[in-house]
Amino acid sequence: SCLPIFAKILLHGAKKERKKEKERERKRERERKRERERERERERERERSWECIKKKYSSERDSK
Repeated sequence: SCLPIFAKILLHGAKKERKKEKERERKRERERKRERERERERERERERSWECIKKKYSSERDSK
Protein backbone atom coordinates (compact mmCIF):
# COMPACT_ATOMS: atom_id res chain seq x y z
CA SER A 1 0.00 0.00 0.00
CA CYS A 2 1.04 3.62 -0.28
CA LEU A 3 0.88 4.32 3.46
CA PRO A 4 4.11 5.85 4.74
CA ILE A 5 6.17 3.49 6.90
CA PHE A 6 5.61 5.46 10.14
CA ALA A 7 1.83 5.25 9.63
CA LYS A 8 2.11 1.48 9.29
CA ILE A 9 4.14 1.35 12.50
CA LEU A 10 1.54 3.48 14.30
CA LEU A 11 -1.31 1.29 13.05
CA HIS A 12 0.52 -1.85 14.09
CA GLY A 13 1.14 -0.35 17.56
CA ALA A 14 -2.51 0.61 17.90
CA LYS A 15 -3.62 -2.91 16.97
CA LYS A 16 -1.24 -4.42 19.50
CA GLU A 17 -2.51 -1.98 22.14
CA ARG A 18 -6.16 -2.90 21.42
CA LYS A 19 -5.28 -6.59 21.65
CA LYS A 20 -3.56 -6.03 25.01
CA GLU A 21 -6.53 -4.02 26.29
CA LYS A 22 -8.94 -6.79 25.28
CA GLU A 23 -6.75 -9.34 27.07
CA ARG A 24 -6.70 -7.16 30.21
CA GLU A 25 -10.49 -6.83 30.03
CA ARG A 26 -10.89 -10.62 29.76
CA LYS A 27 -8.57 -11.05 32.73
CA ARG A 28 -10.63 -8.56 34.80
CA GLU A 29 -13.83 -10.35 33.79
CA ARG A 30 -12.43 -13.73 34.89
CA GLU A 31 -11.35 -12.17 38.19
CA ARG A 32 -14.84 -10.70 38.75
CA LYS A 33 -16.40 -14.07 37.94
CA ARG A 34 -14.12 -15.81 40.42
CA GLU A 35 -14.92 -13.19 43.07
CA ARG A 36 -18.69 -13.67 42.55
CA GLU A 37 -18.20 -17.44 42.86
CA ARG A 38 -16.26 -17.02 46.12
CA GLU A 39 -18.98 -14.70 47.43
CA ARG A 40 -21.67 -17.28 46.62
CA GLU A 41 -19.59 -19.95 48.36
CA ARG A 42 -19.26 -17.76 51.49
CA GLU A 43 -23.01 -17.16 51.39
CA ARG A 44 -23.66 -20.92 51.25
CA GLU A 45 -21.26 -21.44 54.17
CA ARG A 46 -23.12 -18.83 56.26
CA GLU A 47 -26.41 -20.47 55.32
CA ARG A 48 -25.14 -23.91 56.40
CA SER A 49 -23.72 -22.70 59.69
CA TRP A 50 -26.96 -20.81 60.39
CA GLU A 51 -28.99 -23.98 59.70
CA CYS A 52 -26.66 -25.86 62.03
CA ILE A 53 -27.11 -23.29 64.81
CA LYS A 54 -30.90 -23.32 64.38
CA LYS A 55 -31.00 -27.13 64.57
CA LYS A 56 -28.82 -27.19 67.64
CA TYR A 57 -30.89 -24.50 69.33
CA SER A 58 -34.23 -26.15 68.53
CA SER A 59 -33.00 -29.57 69.69
CA GLU A 60 -31.76 -28.07 72.96
CA ARG A 61 -35.08 -26.31 73.40
CA ASP A 62 -37.03 -29.50 72.63
CA SER A 63 -35.02 -31.55 75.11
CA LYS A 64 -35.95 -29.26 78.01
